[in-house]
Amino acid sequence: MLISENMKKMNKKNVQNPLISVIVPVYNVQEYLEKCVNSLLEQTYKNLEIILVDDGSTDQSGILCDKMSEKDNRILVIHKNNGGLSDARNVGIDRARGKYLYFVDSDDYISDNILQKLYDKLELEKADLALCGISFVDEEGKIIKEVLPSSLNDEVWNEEQFWQKYYTGTDNICNVVAWNKLYRRNLFKLERYDVGKLHEDEYICHRIISSCSRISIVNEALYYYLQRSNSIMGRGKSVTNYFCILEAYLYRFEYFKKLGYIHLTEYALFDISYILSQIYGMKEKLDIEQEKKLKKENKRNRKNYWNIIKGKHSKRYWINFFAYMMGLKTYVFLFQVYGKNKCQ
Repeated sequence: MLISENMKKMNKKNVQNPLISVIVPVYNVQEYLEKCVNSLLEQTYKNLEIILVDDGSTDQSGILCDKMSEKDNRILVIHKNNGGLSDARNVGIDRARGKYLYFVDSDDYISDNILQKLYDKLELEKADLALCGISFVDEEGKIIKEVLPSSLNDEVWNEEQFWQKYYTGTDNICNVVAWNKLYRRNLFKLERYDVGKLHEDEYICHRIISSCSRISIVNEALYYYLQRSNSIMGRGKSVTNYFCILEAYLYRFEYFKKLGYIHLTEYALFDISYILSQIYGMKEKLDIEQEKKLKKENKRNRKNYWNIIKGKHSKRYWINFFAYMMGLKTYVFLFQVYGKNKCQ
């Protein structure tokens, strides 16, 4: 059987390409799973291992995983007791053999060239991580909106630039989520996702980025983020969600403070203040323990404002400082009138 020259070149390229481990946590997504996995199998970058971590699904998702693994030897299935998204990702990381890691949520899907584009960009610019934009899609596949990480086509960020973009951009989802990024494996040598946390990406993000000297940008919306009402992120705002975000922001504040990143410390404080104001706005829903926690964190946040007051600060810092010192009720009013972006 004759093999064309193009096919020979393709096979040679695939042999030379290093292995990418794609980690897919799976939990009760039987309606969406095949579309997700098929988008992985159709990648132009072929040297993949696809790790499906069945996190104790109670529907047909686990059976579907096994059936799909029979069709392609690149698919590995791990069945485990339910431990949550972070635990499933960690199991995948521990099992992964690839030089690079990529995460996909099992109700989402990706463009057929996303891994090739991220890999090429990462290698060309000798980066530790490459990220791309995101398309929000409905259940019919219609694009609701696109979010890009930058206004420029070609950029390479360092750690401070990453956070500057995160805090000053109109939508920071491209920066913080796990699943639009290709990582060098060594970034997770000592890191794992925090188990039992909502908004797990917020907890680990600063720890991963701190290990990156160069971050490459693919300014195209190549990841398709499904908007469904019964997903974790689609359940609306809740006190529990806000307290989890608050905890993650507190960790980030302490990290920036330790490194002496004055303006990033400011922004972290603004985020903490905003989340506290949102919790205060839901005070009628708080139980006794949550009320105590709100008062405790409000007191600590006031101290944090005072503790960094010696540095040279922006005008926004002083606006937030005086508004916050006047009380959470005033702070809530400030955001109602001016909005979060204008205040921060």
